[in-house]
Amino acid sequence: MRIGKLYLKIFFSFILILFVTELLIVVFFAILIGGNSRRRFLPYVEAYALLLRESIEYRLQDAPELSLIENTSVHELVKKFDQTEGLNVWITSSSDKTLIGTSPVEGRAFHIRRREWTGTYYRNRTHGRYMPFFISIPFQLQNKREGYINLLIKRPEQRVLVKPFVAGIAGIGAGIALLLFPVSRLISRPLEKLQRSVQRIKGGDLGHRAEEKSRDEIGDLVRAFNQMADRIERMITGSRELSSNVSHELRSPLARMRVAEELLRDGLEKGEKEECRSLLNSIRDEIEEMDTLIGKILQLAKLDLRYIPKIIQQVDITSLVQETLKKYSQSIRKKNITTTFSIPDGKILVNINHEDLRTVFSNIVDNAVKFTPAGGEIRLETKKKDGTVVILLTNSCREDLHLEEAKIFEPFYRERQSGDRGSGLGLAITKRIVENNGGKIGAKLQNDLFTVKVTFIIS
Repeated sequence: MRIGKLYLKIFFSFILILFVTELLIVVFFAILIGGNSRRRFLPYVEAYALLLRESIEYRLQDAPELSLIENTSVHELVKKFDQTEGLNVWITSSSDKTLIGTSPVEGRAFHIRRREWTGTYYRNRTHGRYMPFFISIPFQLQNKREGYINLLIKRPEQRVLVKPFVAGIAGIGAGIALLLFPVSRLISRPLEKLQRSVQRIKGGDLGHRAEEKSRDEIGDLVRAFNQMADRIERMITGSRELSSNVSHELRSPLARMRVAEELLRDGLEKGEKEECRSLLNSIRDEIEEMDTLIGKILQLAKLDLRYIPKIIQQVDITSLVQETLKKYSQSIRKKNITTTFSIPDGKILVNINHEDLRTVFSNIVDNAVKFTPAGGEIRLETKKKDGTVVILLTNSCREDLHLEEAKIFEPFYRERQSGDRGSGLGLAITKRIVENNGGKIGAKLQNDLFTVKVTFIIS
């Protein structure tokens, strides 16, 4: 199994976080245990020292005729305590001379330095490896001189607790580290699959899509990638089709211009002025048609690249529909077309570029007027529905009209029997504009009625 760099980064990041966490836990535990142990251990040391003093004073009172040094029972008691593991006991005079037992440190330096009086005894903690506790308790000797019972008690080594704790933490860390292996793999595997999908599309397999399974951020990334791949595939496919169609559409007027140019040469040689003038007008019409066609092709190309105008504004659909219908009123009267309009009162505002929306209405109305036979009918209805505005434009058409609904909005598609020399780009441009502005458009041919439905979200 190949281990990727992303997987290693994720895995070692988890390991680093785990190590730092365990280190902090160990430090916190050591501080907590050390502080509590010190606070809880000291009262036992104090009680131990006071009990020893009472025992020594009792033995001295029981044999007053004997001096401290001569009292064997005191010697035995001190020796017994001194032999206890972790405990040193010795008795000194007021001048710090050792009378009974063995001092672990010569002279006064051990307990005099930094000692403090508690009201009952002197207390001093030395800074040794295991942090022992030292207590010096004053008591009266037989000759009314002052002596000191000294205790040096070493606490149990903290490592007795720390070692198993650290071992346990290390074991837990090792177990978690093993679990991190599949967890890291679970995170990196979808990204590796996505990378393979990118490589396949890069290699030319435009129809390939990444597998969508997870519902997290990685799943969102995969879905966004697939949407981008869909968009790229449509753009490339559309570009190929556009190139093919453009070459075909431009050849037709060029062929007609070539024929007209040859006839124009013959007419000039024969001196037929009227015929030459007619041919020149024909060539001019073809040039204008090509210019219009090229302009629409460029507009469609921009829309395919998701070109959105910078100026977005609130546009009143009602007034723009009325303006467009007025623009085509002469063509409607010329073909004796009956019109029925249902437009609500008041403004209906949508966020869109004004010229884009004008192009949409101009194209669908122009298409309706063009395909409606003389004496036919056009019905336009605008209505609000669930936060949207719906525009329905229905026109009558020839009974023998054959249109494939799935191809109506494709570039250069048109009904061949109509005899119309249009570009077939009007509805394709309209569809791109509507969809790029968050709207929907559809068309339906039923019997002798052709209906275009456009939906926009109301501002």
